[in-house]
Amino acid sequence: MPTKAVPRSRNVKLAFALCGRYLARVSRRISPKKPANLRSWRVIIMRSRGEYLGSVEAPNEKAAEVAVVTEFGLSEDQRHRLVISPNSK
Repeated sequence: MPTKAVPRSRNVKLAFALCGRYLARVSRRISPKKPANLRSWRVIIMRSRGEYLGSVEAPNEKAAEVAVVTEFGLSEDQRHRLVISPNSK
């Protein structure tokens, strides 16, 4: 008994539709979630003159200070000599 053949163009359209749905789901699953409102902060420690330590990502200045102290292992005295300013882009 012969089977009813489906036109090739219909099969191709169905394949693209299924592929598009699959890719949309995968891209939603894989795309990394960006942390909310992170800014780049430039960090300088005052010695005889300012010394650039680096930059950190944090939502505000207080969080940037906490990140700097933990990342660079600064003492309490060094923490008081920090200058933290937003990185200009």
